[in-house]
Amino acid sequence: MYPQPPHRPRRHPARGPLGRLLTHPLLAGTLALLWLLLRSGRKPSRLAYPCQQAALGSVTLALGVALVPWAWRAGAWIARRRTRLAVTAAALLAVVLGGLSDTSLGQSRSRRGAQPPSDYRADVYVVQDVGGPDGVHHRGLDTLLECMGAAGRSFYRSATPRHITGPDGLVGAEDVVLVKVNEQWPERGGTSTDVLKGLIARVLEHPDGFRGEVVVVENGQGRGSFDWAASNAVNPALSVRAVVDGFAALGLPVSACLWDDVRATRVTEYADGDMRDGYVLDAWDAGAQLSVSYPKFRTAGGRYVSLRHGVWDPATSSYDDSRLRFLCVPVLKCHSIYGVTGAVKLHVGTMTTSLGTNTHNAVAAGGIGAFLARVRMPDLSILDCTWILADPGAGPACTYGQATWAGVLAASRDPIALDRWAVANVLVPAFAARGYTRYPAQDPEDPTSTFRSYLDLTADRLLAAGIPVTGDAASIDVHIRQGAGTPPGAGTVAPGPRPNPFTSGTVFRFVPRRSGAARLEVYDLGGRLRRRIETVVQADAPSEIPWDGRDGSGRPVGPGTYCYRVTGAGAALAGKVTRLR
Repeated sequence: MYPQPPHRPRRHPARGPLGRLLTHPLLAGTLALLWLLLRSGRKPSRLAYPCQQAALGSVTLALGVALVPWAWRAGAWIARRRTRLAVTAAALLAVVLGGLSDTSLGQSRSRRGAQPPSDYRADVYVVQDVGGPDGVHHRGLDTLLECMGAAGRSFYRSATPRHITGPDGLVGAEDVVLVKVNEQWPERGGTSTDVLKGLIARVLEHPDGFRGEVVVVENGQGRGSFDWAASNAVNPALSVRAVVDGFAALGLPVSACLWDDVRATRVTEYADGDMRDGYVLDAWDAGAQLSVSYPKFRTAGGRYVSLRHGVWDPATSSYDDSRLRFLCVPVLKCHSIYGVTGAVKLHVGTMTTSLGTNTHNAVAAGGIGAFLARVRMPDLSILDCTWILADPGAGPACTYGQATWAGVLAASRDPIALDRWAVANVLVPAFAARGYTRYPAQDPEDPTSTFRSYLDLTADRLLAAGIPVTGDAASIDVHIRQGAGTPPGAGTVAPGPRPNPFTSGTVFRFVPRRSGAARLEVYDLGGRLRRRIETVVQADAPSEIPWDGRDGSGRPVGPGTYCYRVTGAGAALAGKVTRLR
């Protein structure tokens, strides 16, 4: 028998020099770090995205593991000099695990933040088919104020309760009313100046006689303008400046202040003796990833306004916060970085992105919540959903051709609830009507979507400051009214069911791309088909399918929420509809 060679265990592929190199945690961590820099280097806001969060956790863990042997040797060396090795090892593990928990687990931790009071409910007021301008007024805006008044939220503050007036109303006769708009972009990228004009007109018509001042404000971060030749209005020439000058020409206390002009001027407060216009900055907030900033300025009427503290009286050297009102009129549209621009993201244009504040990147960390908690919550946000940008990859600029007519105005004192409702019930149905089946950055039901991530983190910071808000659809009370119909030049219809919610019946409206048969299907939340209705439609013509709230056997369906879809003839409409008791 020939002698056998000594047994040599089979070498594992990872045991060779190349294998050891490829599997070394230092290399893994370095590669993860390079990928992270390539993906997020130019846009730090992407560090809030789930894939970047996971990579950041991998970098922390891999590099931490690779450094453990070095730390062990260093600890042993120190231990020989009568220093405890356990302290070194424990400190290193704390750094590694702490970094891991702050990155990979950062989003899930934020979801376990403070909660609103158990009895808190947000009110959202909605007008569908808003109609258009009516002289100096706006039909939809007027209906919205009536909707609010009927639900117990008065617009005017007056000792005599009547109509939309009451002692707890929002706007007093002597208030300085700041109206914050979106005017960084022309055409449909900015707030409807028809709606703006109607809102200013109603403020001036205070039943006790208005003796305050209305100031339209905006910070477009260097590209804002009140003089766009192409504005978001039935008459494109109706710029913000034209609206303001029209009232001012009548001797009415209306003016405009473009904060772009002072966005790079750092100032201190009036109480500190600084009377200049500019921005006041807080200290750096590592958690919110920004320095909170806010404007202070002198109005055309000679009043000194600090957004944080109110109206400054030089004679008494004191602030009067009770006389300052903050009405925000954002426009609903997609945003190529943050998914959605609405009532929350509007406030990137209230703060400044200059002076090293990191304002825009901090949206991903919920930084707007820090601003709202420390400076000022809006007294009312009116979300302009008349013309919207329903293209998931576009925005924030929006041309006339890109816009979709939705014909909705919505308002709330809770900007979190307002954005959550509007995205789910206006933007998503518009996506479906335009044939989009995927909108991952805007998905209101996905807590990892870009929109939901920044919305939830913003809510967390407000709740932690004791300000009740909610993004829970079950905690939002929606008050809906029908408006005066489609304005001139709309050219299409607001897609979806009207009314929604409904009691006895509703009508599903859409514009088919082809002539032929279209069908409506209604399902319960368990996925069971409750009703199918078919009809014949004409291409590019506004079409309707009524539903009387009954199932296929003719029995009324019970109260609750149902899923619907309209298909055929090139139609693609889907969403939810609610039947009330």
